Amino acid sequence: MGFLFAASACGADPPDPLLSQPTTDAVDDVDDVDDVDDVDESDTTSAPTASAPTSAPATTDAVEPVSTVRATPVDVSAPFEPMSEAFGNARWLVPWDDGFLAIGVQNQPPLLPDQLPPDIAALFPPEVVALFPDGLPPTQAAAMEILRDAGLLDVVIAILDEHPEAMDAINSAPPPEPELMASWTADGDTWIPTELSLPDNIGEVSQLAVSGDRLTMAGVVLPSGEGDPWIVSIASTADLSDWDTASLPVSPAEGFEQVWVNPIAVAADDEHWVVRILPAADPRPGSETELWSAAWGAEPAMVEAGEPSTMLLATSEGFVEVGEGVSFSPDGQTWTDRAEPAPNVRFQAAAPMGDDILAITATPDGDSSIVVLDATGDVTSEVEIPELSDAFSWISMSSPAFVVGTALPDTPEQMPDVWLLATDDGDTWLLEPLDDVMLDMWGWPHLVATNGTEVLARTNTGGWGTEIWQRFTIPR
Repeated sequence: MGFLFAASACGADPPDPLLSQPTTDAVDDVDDVDDVDDVDESDTTSAPTASAPTSAPATTDAVEPVSTVRATPVDVSAPFEPMSEAFGNARWLVPWDDGFLAIGVQNQPPLLPDQLPPDIAALFPPEVVALFPDGLPPTQAAAMEILRDAGLLDVVIAILDEHPEAMDAINSAPPPEPELMASWTADGDTWIPTELSLPDNIGEVSQLAVSGDRLTMAGVVLPSGEGDPWIVSIASTADLSDWDTASLPVSPAEGFEQVWVNPIAVAADDEHWVVRILPAADPRPGSETELWSAAWGAEPAMVEAGEPSTMLLATSEGFVEVGEGVSFSPDGQTWTDRAEPAPNVRFQAAAPMGDDILAITATPDGDSSIVVLDATGDVTSEVEIPELSDAFSWISMSSPAFVVGTALPDTPEQMPDVWLLATDDGDTWLLEPLDDVMLDMWGWPHLVATNGTEVLARTNTGGWGTEIWQRFTIPR
């Protein structure tokens, strides 16, 4: 009741011809790297044997701009009811089963103790005590409703404000654990609650990715006692019911005042999984991450330690990691550095696009570019969209759909140019301005996905309990 009272007051095959193709010859062929087929895959615990990366020369020919299409937005419903008693918001939006799957955190309503201590109960007038002859209801929301109907809610709020000990007693019940919830839709018009049937001990999920028909998540379980390790869990499924699982103990990094072991990227296929972990509270300068991998059912092995990467992706050939550069592995354990599209380029975002990868890069000077990688991480083409500036920021999920801001503002109000950018084949590009995006203290859009024909996006939020969702159809 106290919580809610307060809230109420305040080397791969050529790309498939139906998929992404180079738009020009602007990006030169890169030198061959060591053939990954020569790797002894029986050695699942060896450190990576990375060949020296080769950088393709900077583009000398002009990249032919691609044409873009527009789409009329259609307002659709939100996947979850944010103002319900067990309220929650979508945290991930991914393509799934020819439609879209939204996954969020469901916050259970705050609980009440069975009874209040006699000295606390004596603070309330008899007419309030008489409303609860059989003890307090299970939740604070239920008690508030009873008090509101009796016209006594303001009386109780005044007592709680005057007596902090009464507020402490009401909030003495252990808080319920948040739970993951899911909802599926074909097009955003109707959402169907979906059972995840999560495996035990998945912990608090911090990373989720979809590649093809496989959904993978990584979570962390806090230590059970002082000196015990943290447990990172990986779970992967193709049907939301049967799960492949793995777990590994991780000791936190030393020298940090605040400690939190955090998975920062995860990917899996039918045979292997790989996860990158930050064993510290935050990625401070000099922080190292750990890359772990194994076959399903095998003992996890740490592959290497290095700088934080942006994303891990499962492809038809194995795994690709993007960040400071690009690395490829057929099994998640033996990695080969691939070519970079130009010097001093960092990959900032990436998403699977059929058998290819659509990625966005940036240089230290702030220049941005859009490139296509094949299933082994080699750059095959560069994409130029004239409407976008040389510098832009982005947000993406597990599909080639991005919300792009064409500026790097000091304040949100300095950004009016916000675009929805999406494709399913690298040939047809949807570019739609999001004129009604609200850029305020509640943040800007960060949920967007395409199922190949349509794009679904949470285009803005107007504050707590308010969401606006829209659908865009890619014209053909």
